[in-house]
Amino acid sequence: MAYTSGRNEFKLTRTASSPASMSRRNEREFAVTEGVWERLMKAVGTAQVELGDGKSVPAFVMLGQAEALSIIDQLAFTDEEKEALRTASSAQKRADLYLRYDLRYGVLKCKEHWQELKNWTSTRQIFLHSSVLKATLKIRDDLYAVIVDVEGYAEDLEIMPLAERIAMKKKLREDFNTALDEIAETIRSRFGFMEESET
Repeated sequence: MAYTSGRNEFKLTRTASSPASMSRRNEREFAVTEGVWERLMKAVGTAQVELGDGKSVPAFVMLGQAEALSIIDQLAFTDEEKEALRTASSAQKRADLYLRYDLRYGVLKCKEHWQELKNWTSTRQIFLHSSVLKATLKIRDDLYAVIVDVEGYAEDLEIMPLAERIAMKKKLREDFNTALDEIAETIRSRFGFMEESET
């Protein structure tokens, strides 16, 4: 089965030395591990897009009024938020306000996928190998800390200080990718899979 992490795409393939079939207990463990992996990817990937550098935003400072209003009409914001964007006193203020609203919605998306990861892991952790569970809980807790930190600014429609934004984006881009690589290797070793490059 193939997974895409945003940086790598790899296929997990059973090695020649692996048993031809799994026991029912191992099949259950593998199914739960697969579910955890998919939710890890979704939760971390969402945070990398919504809170990191992976999201494009409207260039309001470069748009004419008619084009800007057309974009605002299509946004998934409340009517009050859209009206505030329409009546912003300048294109720069409109762009700043958009970023504040968008961050708040981004945090909500991150919390939704984090909660799905948390619930899935909590209700099925007895089926996970300790090495996979430990790595999963570490990523889960580290991701929650990032989301909570950003949420404090998002709720007050404030912009994070530059130094904090840089540190957060670096953590999302580097630390979490490293953690995903490590847990992927743990899973491959656990089930006798090897990595094959996509052709």
